[in-house]
Amino acid sequence: MNEVELPNLPLRHTWNLQTGLALAGAGIWLMAAPFLLGYYRHGSATANDILVGILIAGIALATTIAPDRFRALRWLNSYLGFWLMAAPFVLGYLSYDFPKSGAVPTSNDLIVGGVVWFLSFIKAIYSARSARDFP
Repeated sequence: MNEVELPNLPLRHTWNLQTGLALAGAGIWLMAAPFLLGYYRHGSATANDILVGILIAGIALATTIAPDRFRALRWLNSYLGFWLMAAPFVLGYLSYDFPKSGAVPTSNDLIVGGVVWFLSFIKAIYSARSARDFP
């Protein structure tokens, strides 16, 4: 039986691909979350999640497809992840009838923001180091 051999990609390429797809998935989740979790009536929470989701997914795909071309965008997703964690407090949707509906967008943004911040921070550091070490 003939076995198909897959190309052996360097670790930095597989790490870039995996984290890029995970970040794009987080961005897509943010765009869908207001409708799936039922907080689409909260204007600032919904607008923030859709806008930040578009930015996160777009930046993740751009830096995954062409990492050398979009080198300047490396750190932007980590700032967006930090913004997601701060947004409920800054935009005030933490106070939307908190026990009922304010907890859903707040906890979604805190969890997704933490994941985005962590993955993009590690991706930016690793890609900067690997680009310097391996041309």
